[in-house]
Amino acid sequence: MQTGVPAAGMAMAPAVIEEASRKRKEAPRWYVTEKEFEATSSYMRGRLQPAKVNAALDELAVHAMNNAKLLSSLKGGGGKLAPAERKRATDLLHNVAGKDGIKGHFWFLDSDLREGTAIKLDKPGKSMLTLLRHLGRLQEIRCNIDGVGTTVYVMVEDPRRL
Repeated sequence: MQTGVPAAGMAMAPAVIEEASRKRKEAPRWYVTEKEFEATSSYMRGRLQPAKVNAALDELAVHAMNNAKLLSSLKGGGGKLAPAERKRATDLLHNVAGKDGIKGHFWFLDSDLREGTAIKLDKPGKSMLTLLRHLGRLQEIRCNIDGVGTTVYVMVEDPRRL
């Protein structure tokens, strides 16, 4: 009888090790604590609440994961991508993904925020992005895609976990 756990003294099968190492890395979710939130200036907090800021951080991580999946599917051949998605992925790969400060990190564009629910490009959404940037959860990098200036937000990992 075989199970997924090796017996004492036996090494794990190479297929199991390879499968474990191939799992996709998750986007960093470095949540804002109550103490950090209260320590920021009141004009920066406005009417925001820590729970809403953390929910927005979850949504931003989903956007970053979607961009990573899109680029990895393009690098894998791109056979399953629709033509519009393939063009977008190619533009992102050549214009954004290789830039200094972006390569190797999870990131999303300001245009990705139009699809979200917890954070949008309205006044409260922009103040959330400003707060997250102030707290060191995001970095803002400006890029050109097809001659149009756009903002790329890079998700910062918690330095205590590195």
